[in-house]
Amino acid sequence: AVIRAIQAQMPWKLCEEDARAVVKFFQEKGVKVIAVTKRSPQIRESVHAQLMDNGIDLTQSAMIADDAVLELDGAVYYKGVLYAQSDKGSSLKSLLQKANWNWQDRLIYFVDDRKSHLEDYEKSFRSEIKMRAFEYTYSHSQYVDEAILSLQLQDFLSGNPIQEDSAYLQPK
Repeated sequence: AVIRAIQAQMPWKLCEEDARAVVKFFQEKGVKVIAVTKRSPQIRESVHAQLMDNGIDLTQSAMIADDAVLELDGAVYYKGVLYAQSDKGSSLKSLLQKANWNWQDRLIYFVDDRKSHLEDYEKSFRSEIKMRAFEYTYSHSQYVDEAILSLQLQDFLSGNPIQEDSAYLQPK
């Protein structure tokens, strides 16, 4: 309860200034952008307000058009954010099923700061989808080469496959 109260009251900022531009870029191309969090759905209004304060409007690409709260098996979906109360993979699959969104034949990108969550997505969707999973580690910046990260972001935004770090170190 204390953690929820702190999360609901503490303002936050984006860890990447480009995040809002990346979200907007994909939304303008018709891509569904869904935030998946392990935060409590009880703070959904403050999460939505914080996203809006930081220039990210996930309602533009929401799976459901209205402001309704969608109760799912092990999750709650509200204004473009999925509050996973079980593992993120099964929560997302539940949302896509409930929204009647055909994910088979689609390429889905998963970006998460925890490898275990990426493994959850892979386990939940198995071979049903084409997926690309990226472990986001910028918050651990001592492990990230900014030049390589910039090249990988360029590839990502261009629709090119992102390679392992070592591939960007080799002379072209």
